[in-house]
Amino acid sequence: MIEVADQGCGVPEALREKIFEQGVSTRSDEPGEHGIGLYLIASYVGRCGGTITLEDNDPCGTLFSLFIPKVKKNNDGTINPINR
Repeated sequence: MIEVADQGCGVPEALREKIFEQGVSTRSDEPGEHGIGLYLIASYVGRCGGTITLEDNDPCGTLFSLFIPKVKKNNDGTINPINR
């Protein structure tokens, strides 16, 4: 589990479902200049079979939680979870 928190303005409720899509940003000053970072992270985490969530970071900001499962790649290319 990896958690990243900030104390900025947070992610508005209306953007939470879309914030991991390419081009979506909380910044509206320069269209096309923002909205790639969270998209890339969510893509990488998804490819690994993991999850990424966000929630409010009291008193302000956002808390992102990433979970990437520990796995073992077999000789035949299949992947098995490692349970410890």
